Amino acid sequence: MSRIYVVVLMLLLIVASGGQVVAQDASPVAEGDTIDLAAVTLESSVMPEGYRLSYERFIPLELVAEDFMNIGVTASTAEFDALQITGYYESVYATEDFSHEIRSNVTAYETIADVQASFDLFEDETHLTAEGDQVQDEPGLAGIGETPSEVTTVTFPQPGGPDGTDLNATFRVDRLWLGISLGTYDGSTPDRDLLTRLARELEQRATAVLAGQEIEGVDQRLPALLPTLDSPSQQEGYWTAADNLSRSAPTESGTQYAEDFVSTYLRYGSFAADPEVASVPAMTVSVTRLTDAQAVQAALASTEENLPVDVSFEPADVDEIAGHPAVSFSFTREGEPGESFRIEVGVEDLLLGVDVYGIRSREDAQELALRFAEDTVACVTTGNACGPYAIAVDLAAPAATPEASPAAGDSSA
Repeated sequence: MSRIYVVVLMLLLIVASGGQVVAQDASPVAEGDTIDLAAVTLESSVMPEGYRLSYERFIPLELVAEDFMNIGVTASTAEFDALQITGYYESVYATEDFSHEIRSNVTAYETIADVQASFDLFEDETHLTAEGDQVQDEPGLAGIGETPSEVTTVTFPQPGGPDGTDLNATFRVDRLWLGISLGTYDGSTPDRDLLTRLARELEQRATAVLAGQEIEGVDQRLPALLPTLDSPSQQEGYWTAADNLSRSAPTESGTQYAEDFVSTYLRYGSFAADPEVASVPAMTVSVTRLTDAQAVQAALASTEENLPVDVSFEPADVDEIAGHPAVSFSFTREGEPGESFRIEVGVEDLLLGVDVYGIRSREDAQELALRFAEDTVACVTTGNACGPYAIAVDLAAPAATPEASPAAGDSSA
Protein backbone atom coordinates (compact mmCIF):
# COMPACT_ATOMS: atom_id res chain seq x y z
CA MET A 1 0.00 0.00 0.00
CA SER A 2 1.43 3.34 -0.99
CA ARG A 3 1.19 4.93 2.48
CA ILE A 4 4.41 3.05 3.29
CA TYR A 5 6.39 5.76 1.54
CA VAL A 6 5.00 8.37 3.90
CA VAL A 7 5.08 6.43 7.14
CA VAL A 8 8.45 4.72 6.91
CA LEU A 9 10.21 7.91 5.88
CA MET A 10 8.59 9.80 8.74
CA LEU A 11 9.73 7.09 11.13
CA LEU A 12 13.23 6.98 9.78
CA LEU A 13 13.97 10.55 8.85
CA ILE A 14 11.89 13.49 9.90
CA VAL A 15 11.69 15.20 13.28
CA ALA A 16 10.11 18.45 14.35
CA SER A 17 13.06 20.50 13.12
CA GLY A 18 11.88 19.83 9.57
CA GLY A 19 14.85 18.02 8.08
CA GLN A 20 17.07 16.35 10.69
CA VAL A 21 17.88 12.87 9.46
CA VAL A 22 19.28 9.71 10.97
CA ALA A 23 22.21 7.50 10.07
CA GLN A 24 22.82 6.08 6.62
CA ASP A 25 25.41 4.40 4.46
CA ALA A 26 26.94 6.05 1.47
CA SER A 27 25.97 4.71 -1.92
CA PRO A 28 23.75 2.54 -4.12
CA VAL A 29 26.63 0.08 -4.41
CA ALA A 30 26.75 -0.19 -0.62
CA GLU A 31 23.04 -0.99 -0.73
CA GLY A 32 23.67 -3.91 -3.04
CA ASP A 33 22.23 -2.55 -6.31
CA THR A 34 23.96 -1.37 -9.47
CA ILE A 35 21.15 0.98 -10.53
CA ASP A 36 21.95 4.63 -9.83
CA LEU A 37 18.86 5.33 -7.73
CA ALA A 38 19.94 8.93 -7.09
CA ALA A 39 19.53 9.56 -10.84
CA VAL A 40 15.93 8.32 -10.79
CA THR A 41 14.20 10.73 -8.41
CA LEU A 42 13.00 14.18 -9.41
CA GLU A 43 15.14 17.32 -9.26
CA SER A 44 14.56 21.04 -9.02
CA SER A 45 13.97 21.83 -12.70
CA VAL A 46 10.57 20.10 -12.63
CA MET A 47 9.44 21.52 -9.28
CA PRO A 48 6.78 24.24 -9.02
CA GLU A 49 7.94 27.74 -8.16
CA GLY A 50 8.74 28.22 -4.48
CA TYR A 51 10.00 24.72 -3.74
CA ARG A 52 13.59 24.14 -2.64
CA LEU A 53 15.59 20.99 -1.96
CA SER A 54 15.09 19.88 1.64
CA TYR A 55 17.10 16.66 1.59
CA GLU A 56 17.99 13.69 -0.60
CA ARG A 57 19.55 10.46 0.59
CA PHE A 58 19.91 6.71 0.51
CA ILE A 59 18.35 4.88 3.42
CA PRO A 60 20.29 1.86 4.73
CA LEU A 61 18.28 -1.29 4.51
CA GLU A 62 19.07 -2.34 8.08
CA LEU A 63 17.21 0.76 9.29
CA VAL A 64 14.27 0.06 7.02
CA ALA A 65 14.18 -3.54 8.33
CA GLU A 66 14.25 -2.35 11.94
CA ASP A 67 11.33 0.00 11.44
CA PHE A 68 9.32 -2.55 9.45
CA MET A 69 9.59 -4.82 12.48
CA ASN A 70 8.75 -2.00 14.91
CA ILE A 71 5.47 -1.22 13.15
CA GLY A 72 4.59 -4.86 12.53
CA VAL A 73 4.98 -5.03 8.76
CA THR A 74 7.52 -7.84 9.11
CA ALA A 75 8.14 -10.08 12.10
CA SER A 76 11.88 -10.66 11.69
CA THR A 77 14.99 -9.68 9.76
CA ALA A 78 14.64 -12.87 7.75
CA GLU A 79 11.09 -11.93 6.76
CA PHE A 80 12.30 -8.49 5.66
CA ASP A 81 15.17 -10.04 3.67
CA ALA A 82 12.60 -12.19 1.87
CA LEU A 83 11.14 -9.00 0.38
CA GLN A 84 14.32 -8.79 -1.76
CA ILE A 85 14.69 -5.00 -1.47
CA THR A 86 18.09 -3.97 -2.81
CA GLY A 87 18.04 -0.18 -2.37
CA TYR A 88 15.95 2.82 -1.27
CA TYR A 89 16.43 6.50 -2.13
CA GLU A 90 14.29 9.59 -1.61
CA SER A 91 14.39 13.24 -2.66
CA VAL A 92 12.30 15.86 -0.83
CA TYR A 93 11.49 19.44 -1.83
CA ALA A 94 9.54 21.87 0.35
CA THR A 95 8.33 25.44 0.46
CA GLU A 96 10.20 27.85 2.73
CA ASP A 97 7.67 27.46 5.54
CA PHE A 98 7.44 23.65 5.07
CA SER A 99 3.67 23.92 4.59
CA HIS A 100 3.93 22.05 1.26
CA GLU A 101 6.24 19.16 0.41
CA ILE A 102 6.97 17.00 -2.64
CA ARG A 103 8.62 13.63 -2.14
CA SER A 104 9.82 11.29 -4.88
CA ASN A 105 11.30 7.94 -4.00
CA VAL A 106 12.45 4.69 -5.53
CA THR A 107 12.73 1.21 -4.06
CA ALA A 108 14.72 -1.35 -6.04
CA TYR A 109 13.91 -5.07 -5.87
CA GLU A 110 15.62 -8.20 -7.14
CA THR A 111 12.76 -9.08 -9.50
CA ILE A 112 9.44 -7.76 -10.78
CA ALA A 113 7.62 -10.42 -8.76
CA ASP A 114 9.19 -9.04 -5.56
CA VAL A 115 7.53 -5.67 -6.21
CA GLN A 116 4.11 -7.32 -6.30
CA ALA A 117 4.83 -9.29 -3.12
CA SER A 118 5.67 -6.10 -1.22
CA PHE A 119 2.60 -4.33 -2.57
CA ASP A 120 0.40 -7.18 -1.36
CA LEU A 121 1.98 -7.04 2.09
CA PHE A 122 1.45 -3.29 2.43
CA GLU A 123 -2.24 -3.60 1.61
CA ASP A 124 -2.75 -4.23 5.35
CA GLU A 125 -3.25 -0.58 6.29
CA THR A 126 -3.47 -1.26 10.03
CA HIS A 127 0.35 -1.28 10.09
CA LEU A 128 0.67 2.04 8.33
CA THR A 129 -1.87 4.45 9.76
CA ALA A 130 -2.42 6.14 13.09
CA GLU A 131 -5.58 6.84 15.05
CA GLY A 132 -7.54 9.62 13.40
CA ASP A 133 -6.12 9.04 9.91
CA GLN A 134 -8.59 8.89 7.04
CA VAL A 135 -7.38 6.76 4.13
CA GLN A 136 -8.80 6.49 0.63
CA ASP A 137 -7.31 4.15 -2.00
CA GLU A 138 -7.94 4.52 -5.72
CA PRO A 139 -6.64 2.80 -8.87
CA GLY A 140 -3.24 3.91 -10.12
CA LEU A 141 -2.72 6.83 -12.50
CA ALA A 142 -3.91 5.90 -15.98
CA GLY A 143 -1.13 5.46 -18.52
CA ILE A 144 1.72 5.90 -16.02
CA GLY A 145 3.92 2.96 -15.05
CA GLU A 146 2.91 -0.65 -14.61
CA THR A 147 1.04 -2.59 -11.97
CA PRO A 148 1.06 -2.76 -9.04
CA SER A 149 0.00 0.87 -8.86
CA GLU A 150 -2.26 2.91 -6.63
CA VAL A 151 -3.26 6.43 -5.60
CA THR A 152 -3.80 6.99 -1.89
CA THR A 153 -5.06 10.04 -0.03
CA VAL A 154 -4.35 10.20 3.70
CA THR A 155 -5.82 12.98 5.83
CA PHE A 156 -4.45 13.19 9.35
CA PRO A 157 -4.88 15.47 12.37
CA GLN A 158 -2.13 17.91 13.33
CA PRO A 159 -1.86 19.17 16.91
CA GLY A 160 -2.91 22.81 17.13
CA GLY A 161 -3.47 23.19 13.40
CA PRO A 162 -5.53 22.14 10.39
CA ASP A 163 -5.58 18.58 9.11
CA GLY A 164 -2.67 17.59 6.90
CA THR A 165 -3.05 15.67 3.65
CA ASP A 166 -0.74 13.36 1.72
CA LEU A 167 -1.69 12.54 -1.87
CA ASN A 168 0.54 9.68 -2.98
CA ALA A 169 0.88 7.72 -6.23
CA THR A 170 2.90 4.53 -6.54
CA PHE A 171 3.63 2.45 -9.62
CA ARG A 172 6.18 0.00 -11.00
CA VAL A 173 8.77 0.41 -13.76
CA ASP A 174 10.45 -2.96 -14.29
CA ARG A 175 11.86 -3.95 -10.85
CA LEU A 176 11.64 -0.44 -9.44
CA TRP A 177 8.71 0.63 -7.25
CA LEU A 178 8.29 4.38 -7.55
CA GLY A 179 6.43 6.86 -5.39
CA ILE A 180 5.49 10.51 -5.75
CA SER A 181 3.74 12.25 -2.85
CA LEU A 182 2.35 15.76 -2.35
CA GLY A 183 2.02 16.80 1.29
CA THR A 184 0.01 19.85 2.37
CA TYR A 185 0.09 20.82 6.04
CA ASP A 186 -1.82 24.12 5.94
CA GLY A 187 -5.31 22.74 5.35
CA SER A 188 -5.13 23.04 1.55
CA THR A 189 -5.82 20.24 -0.94
CA PRO A 190 -2.95 18.71 -2.95
CA ASP A 191 -3.02 19.37 -6.70
CA ARG A 192 -3.89 16.16 -8.58
CA ASP A 193 -2.78 17.59 -11.92
CA LEU A 194 0.63 18.31 -10.41
CA LEU A 195 0.78 14.75 -9.03
CA THR A 196 0.10 13.35 -12.51
CA ARG A 197 2.71 15.57 -14.17
CA LEU A 198 5.42 14.70 -11.65
CA ALA A 199 4.57 10.99 -11.75
CA ARG A 200 5.03 11.01 -15.52
CA GLU A 201 8.40 12.78 -15.10
CA LEU A 202 9.43 10.15 -12.53
CA GLU A 203 8.42 7.29 -14.84
CA GLN A 204 10.44 8.79 -17.70
CA ARG A 205 13.56 9.20 -15.54
CA ALA A 206 13.34 5.64 -14.23
CA THR A 207 12.90 4.28 -17.75
CA ALA A 208 15.89 6.27 -18.99
CA VAL A 209 18.16 5.14 -16.13
CA LEU A 210 17.25 1.48 -16.65
CA ALA A 211 17.92 1.82 -20.39
CA GLY A 212 21.32 3.45 -19.82
CA GLN A 213 20.24 6.66 -21.52
CA GLU A 214 21.72 10.07 -20.75
CA ILE A 215 19.73 12.35 -18.45
CA GLU A 216 20.32 16.07 -18.62
CA GLY A 217 22.22 17.25 -15.53
CA VAL A 218 23.23 13.72 -14.46
CA ASP A 219 26.75 12.40 -14.99
CA GLN A 220 26.71 8.95 -13.42
CA ARG A 221 30.52 8.83 -13.35
CA LEU A 222 30.68 11.49 -10.64
CA PRO A 223 29.65 9.59 -7.46
CA ALA A 224 32.62 7.23 -7.77
CA LEU A 225 35.01 10.21 -7.81
CA LEU A 226 33.90 11.45 -4.39
CA PRO A 227 35.08 10.11 -1.03
CA THR A 228 32.65 8.33 1.23
CA LEU A 229 31.94 9.93 4.62
CA ASP A 230 32.07 8.06 7.90
CA SER A 231 29.11 10.07 9.18
CA PRO A 232 26.16 9.12 11.38
CA SER A 233 23.99 11.60 9.46
CA GLN A 234 24.47 11.91 5.72
CA GLN A 235 22.77 13.25 2.60
CA GLU A 236 23.83 12.94 -1.02
CA GLY A 237 22.64 13.36 -4.57
CA TYR A 238 22.80 15.19 -7.89
CA TRP A 239 22.38 18.98 -8.07
CA THR A 240 21.51 21.20 -10.99
CA ALA A 241 23.30 24.42 -11.91
CA ALA A 242 20.32 26.28 -10.46
CA ASP A 243 20.76 24.44 -7.14
CA ASN A 244 24.40 25.51 -7.03
CA LEU A 245 23.52 29.15 -7.68
CA SER A 246 20.24 29.28 -5.76
CA ARG A 247 21.51 31.50 -2.93
CA SER A 248 23.74 33.83 -4.91
CA ALA A 249 22.84 37.08 -6.63
CA PRO A 250 22.42 36.81 -10.43
CA THR A 251 25.66 37.61 -12.25
CA GLU A 252 26.93 37.40 -15.79
CA SER A 253 29.49 34.79 -14.72
CA GLY A 254 26.70 32.79 -13.06
CA THR A 255 24.87 32.69 -16.38
CA GLN A 256 28.02 31.47 -18.10
CA TYR A 257 28.51 28.83 -15.38
CA ALA A 258 24.99 27.53 -16.04
CA GLU A 259 25.70 27.34 -19.78
CA ASP A 260 28.93 25.40 -19.16
CA PHE A 261 27.39 23.12 -16.52
CA VAL A 262 27.19 19.33 -17.01
CA SER A 263 26.51 17.82 -13.58
CA THR A 264 27.16 18.04 -9.82
CA TYR A 265 27.18 15.30 -7.20
CA LEU A 266 27.69 16.03 -3.51
CA ARG A 267 27.76 14.39 -0.11
CA TYR A 268 27.01 16.13 3.18
CA GLY A 269 27.72 14.56 6.59
CA SER A 270 27.35 15.66 10.19
CA PHE A 271 29.68 14.26 12.84
CA ALA A 272 27.92 15.78 15.84
CA ALA A 273 28.02 13.88 19.12
CA ASP A 274 24.39 14.83 19.86
CA PRO A 275 22.30 15.93 16.85
CA GLU A 276 19.61 17.23 19.23
CA VAL A 277 22.09 19.84 20.49
CA ALA A 278 24.10 20.73 17.37
CA SER A 279 24.72 19.62 13.78
CA VAL A 280 28.45 20.36 13.78
CA PRO A 281 31.15 19.44 13.08
CA ALA A 282 30.04 18.73 9.53
CA MET A 283 31.36 18.74 5.99
CA THR A 284 30.36 18.70 2.34
CA VAL A 285 32.36 17.26 -0.55
CA SER A 286 31.24 17.83 -4.12
CA VAL A 287 32.35 17.34 -7.70
CA THR A 288 31.06 19.35 -10.66
CA ARG A 289 31.79 18.57 -14.28
CA LEU A 290 31.80 21.53 -16.69
CA THR A 291 32.18 21.42 -20.44
CA ASP A 292 35.97 21.76 -20.43
CA ALA A 293 39.00 22.91 -18.43
CA GLN A 294 38.60 26.48 -19.67
CA ALA A 295 35.10 26.62 -18.17
CA VAL A 296 36.49 25.38 -14.86
CA GLN A 297 39.14 28.11 -14.86
CA ALA A 298 36.47 30.73 -15.56
CA ALA A 299 34.32 29.36 -12.74
CA LEU A 300 37.23 29.53 -10.29
CA ALA A 301 38.02 33.09 -11.34
CA SER A 302 34.43 34.19 -10.69
CA THR A 303 33.76 32.17 -7.54
CA GLU A 304 33.60 35.24 -5.30
CA GLU A 305 30.89 36.80 -7.49
CA ASN A 306 28.62 33.77 -7.06
CA LEU A 307 28.97 33.00 -3.35
CA PRO A 308 25.79 32.79 -1.24
CA VAL A 309 24.66 36.30 -0.36
CA ASP A 310 23.46 35.36 3.13
CA VAL A 311 26.88 34.18 4.38
CA SER A 312 29.88 36.38 5.14
CA PHE A 313 32.93 35.00 3.30
CA GLU A 314 36.51 36.16 3.74
CA PRO A 315 39.08 35.21 1.05
CA ALA A 316 41.89 32.97 2.34
CA ASP A 317 45.39 32.25 1.06
CA VAL A 318 45.00 28.68 -0.25
CA ASP A 319 45.28 29.16 -4.02
CA GLU A 320 46.76 25.83 -5.11
CA ILE A 321 46.25 22.16 -4.22
CA ALA A 322 48.87 19.70 -5.48
CA GLY A 323 49.66 21.92 -8.44
CA HIS A 324 46.01 22.58 -9.33
CA PRO A 325 44.44 26.06 -9.07
CA ALA A 326 42.19 26.66 -6.08
CA VAL A 327 40.18 29.34 -4.32
CA SER A 328 39.44 29.38 -0.60
CA PHE A 329 37.34 31.24 1.95
CA SER A 330 36.77 31.26 5.67
CA PHE A 331 33.24 31.99 6.85
CA THR A 332 30.75 31.68 9.66
CA ARG A 333 27.07 30.76 9.39
CA GLU A 334 24.32 32.54 11.25
CA GLY A 335 23.06 30.56 14.22
CA GLU A 336 25.93 28.07 14.01
CA PRO A 337 28.93 28.10 16.36
CA GLY A 338 32.54 28.03 15.26
CA GLU A 339 34.48 28.59 12.07
CA SER A 340 33.94 27.15 8.60
CA PHE A 341 36.21 26.92 5.57
CA ARG A 342 35.68 26.33 1.85
CA ILE A 343 38.14 25.19 -0.83
CA GLU A 344 37.34 24.76 -4.54
CA VAL A 345 39.91 23.13 -6.84
CA GLY A 346 40.03 22.83 -10.63
CA VAL A 347 41.23 19.52 -12.07
CA GLU A 348 40.82 19.50 -15.84
CA ASP A 349 37.05 19.69 -16.48
CA LEU A 350 36.19 18.98 -12.82
CA LEU A 351 35.53 21.46 -10.03
CA LEU A 352 36.06 19.84 -6.62
CA GLY A 353 34.59 21.39 -3.49
CA VAL A 354 35.29 20.82 0.21
CA ASP A 355 33.52 22.67 3.02
CA VAL A 356 33.95 22.06 6.75
CA TYR A 357 31.51 23.61 9.22
CA GLY A 358 31.43 24.57 12.88
CA ILE A 359 35.08 23.95 13.79
CA ARG A 360 36.52 25.28 17.06
CA SER A 361 39.05 27.63 15.41
CA ARG A 362 39.76 29.12 11.99
CA GLU A 363 43.18 27.46 11.92
CA ASP A 364 41.67 24.02 12.56
CA ALA A 365 38.97 24.61 9.95
CA GLN A 366 41.53 25.55 7.31
CA GLU A 367 43.80 22.63 8.18
CA LEU A 368 40.94 20.15 7.91
CA ALA A 369 39.65 21.52 4.61
CA LEU A 370 43.17 21.57 3.18
CA ARG A 371 43.81 17.94 4.14
CA PHE A 372 40.49 16.74 2.71
CA ALA A 373 41.01 18.75 -0.50
CA GLU A 374 44.51 17.33 -1.00
CA ASP A 375 43.24 13.77 -0.49
CA THR A 376 40.32 14.31 -2.87
CA VAL A 377 42.55 15.68 -5.63
CA ALA A 378 44.92 12.74 -5.18
CA CYS A 379 42.06 10.27 -5.49
CA VAL A 380 40.60 11.94 -8.58
CA THR A 381 43.95 12.15 -10.36
CA THR A 382 45.05 8.60 -9.48
CA GLY A 383 41.70 6.86 -9.82
CA ASN A 384 41.97 5.36 -6.35
CA ALA A 385 38.97 5.15 -4.04
CA CYS A 386 38.66 7.88 -1.41
CA GLY A 387 37.55 7.89 2.18
CA PRO A 388 35.90 7.45 4.38
CA TYR A 389 36.42 11.01 5.66
CA ALA A 390 35.50 11.94 9.23
CA ILE A 391 35.83 14.90 11.59
CA ALA A 392 36.63 14.27 15.25
CA VAL A 393 33.87 15.45 17.58
CA ASP A 394 36.35 17.32 19.77
CA LEU A 395 37.11 19.68 16.86
CA ALA A 396 33.59 21.09 17.03
CA ALA A 397 32.93 24.53 18.48
CA PRO A 398 30.72 24.39 21.60
CA ALA A 399 27.05 24.94 20.82
CA ALA A 400 25.39 27.80 22.66
CA THR A 401 21.81 26.75 21.96
CA PRO A 402 20.04 23.79 20.30
CA GLU A 403 19.83 24.08 16.52
CA ALA A 404 18.53 22.20 13.51
CA SER A 405 20.74 20.41 11.01
CA PRO A 406 21.55 22.52 7.92
CA ALA A 407 19.30 21.79 4.98
CA ALA A 408 20.87 20.30 1.90
CA GLY A 409 20.55 23.71 0.26
CA ASP A 410 23.08 25.10 2.77
CA SER A 411 25.80 22.78 1.49
CA SER A 412 28.62 23.56 -0.88
CA ALA A 413 28.34 22.93 -4.58
